[in-house]
Amino acid sequence: MDQSVNQSEDQRVGTYTKTNTPLPPHRHFVLGTATLKKPTFFSIVDQLTSASYDFTVRLWDVVTGECRHVLTEHRHLVTCIMYSPNGNQLASASDDGSVRLWDPDRGLCLHILEGQTEHVQRVSYSPQGDMVAISSENLTVQLWDSATGVCQQTLTGHSEGITSIMFSPKGDQVASSSWDKTVRLWDVGAGASQHASNGHDSIVYDVKCSPRGDNVATCSNDLTIRLWNVETGTCRHVLRGHTDRVICIDYSPQGNQLASGSADTTVRLWNIESGACTHILEGHSMVVSTVAYSPQGDLLASGSYMYPGCNNTVLLWDVKSGECRHTLTGHTWTVTGIVYSRNGNQLFSCGQDSTVRIWNVETGTCKYALTGHHGFVDHVAYSPQNDQVASVGMDCTARVWDVGSGECQHILIGHAPLRFVVYLPGGDRIACRGEDGSVRVWDTISGDCLWRSIGHRDFVYSSRGDLLVTAMDDNSVQLWDLTSSRCRAVIQDFQARVTHIAWTDVSGVSYLVAGCDDGVVGAWQVLLDGGRCDVSLKWMTTKGMLDVKDATIQDVQGLSPLNRKLLKQRGAVGEPVQGSNEAIKRVATVVSATSDL
Repeated sequence: MDQSVNQSEDQRVGTYTKTNTPLPPHRHFVLGTATLKKPTFFSIVDQLTSASYDFTVRLWDVVTGECRHVLTEHRHLVTCIMYSPNGNQLASASDDGSVRLWDPDRGLCLHILEGQTEHVQRVSYSPQGDMVAISSENLTVQLWDSATGVCQQTLTGHSEGITSIMFSPKGDQVASSSWDKTVRLWDVGAGASQHASNGHDSIVYDVKCSPRGDNVATCSNDLTIRLWNVETGTCRHVLRGHTDRVICIDYSPQGNQLASGSADTTVRLWNIESGACTHILEGHSMVVSTVAYSPQGDLLASGSYMYPGCNNTVLLWDVKSGECRHTLTGHTWTVTGIVYSRNGNQLFSCGQDSTVRIWNVETGTCKYALTGHHGFVDHVAYSPQNDQVASVGMDCTARVWDVGSGECQHILIGHAPLRFVVYLPGGDRIACRGEDGSVRVWDTISGDCLWRSIGHRDFVYSSRGDLLVTAMDDNSVQLWDLTSSRCRAVIQDFQARVTHIAWTDVSGVSYLVAGCDDGVVGAWQVLLDGGRCDVSLKWMTTKGMLDVKDATIQDVQGLSPLNRKLLKQRGAVGEPVQGSNEAIKRVATVVSATSDL
């Protein structure tokens, strides 16, 4: 097949015009090309390299069209070619399981890298040119010294084919992506995977921080729960077992157990250290909508979605044995929220039957049915002083109830249905989120609205209570000073809607954790010092972990649209060659690159 350099007559590089002079053909299909730029003022491309199914690599003079060298030592089709950054070396990968390093000026083979036992798929030089990373069908990444041809590291961890490899701009890390839906970041010196950034494959439904604050749990529509180290971003466990989406999660007060509720109608209890499922709690007949541990951690309450008019229940489970201790009946529609009193002797539940119910945990009897809302009650919260409970509902009101008497102390009027309520530290304020995206803070003593903002999807507050963190409709997260009503910081690292956020403190350092519609989970360190509020990204999974700022993907072939988007988002420059999905999946996909001299 004839290959040519196709340029319009008026396209010039420096002071000379490229022509469309045909180059002599390979004997078989040409897989790809790479170009070499000499370090001149105009950065003129003076050499073109092509690889083919005829097992050869050919080096062409771009000006004259002459073939300078034919490199013939490969024993099978050549799948990938790449110049080193300074242009003094050329790497070619082949289905014969080898990578060969060549002197492009003399056409001599310098080294044969034969550590791979399968077809080689990807080759990448470090920015300094002293190291070559190669991947093959055996699912490993190998790091080779380009000067000596000695293998330095073999990196293992991917479970499916590797789709791309790339060095960080400093050359101290290698990133690899795979069909196993992970992006791994490797330390070049240690040969260890720093992050296996395998995020969820679908929307994150809930995010909860452990009592010690060092771990965070996320659950998703992909049927899994994932446990993350807050400081490093490493995924400790992927908890599998549910057969439908996981709706809700809660840590035990001791932090050694996690409960999960699912659309498969079960509640599962998980050991945090081992990741093993210790109990499967079966008793609900519909989707489990909410789970909550007692303050002592010996009981778990769970509620579910049910049909109107049915005898909708809250189940109390013995955590140690997994047996159901009480069945709390009374709600006539879906139970939407559950919370324990601070001493654990009372349980508060709310539902779509417009009521809030106070239960005696020991006997399982209903103490009060608090009525007054005119529509679904979506959420309930208990005050730190144990004397109040707050509820919010579809009737656009928040109501504050006296726990001792069951009387309504305040009716706080919003302008849209209210979906979530929480007491701020001190117990004299509540924050509520509305269906219209508004967040309001009310004084529970006077009933006055102290603060209001719009455009929010979720919120949490800092441990000090003076900072409110909200997820916005524009995919950002904002940090608000409740005293001054001023926005202190904005986080704009997301590519999809933020669905849940959580706040935790680890060894005196504050972290904000967020989960998104696209399955991404990330953590940010928040430093509060007087009037300053500094926020920095600590880690982010799959679609946001890779940092390849200023690395070039110009003219790279075989890059999938997903990987192109990932690399561009994290700072890569240039435009790859577009190809079909079928070509991307073939072993013979070519990665060609241009050095930036």
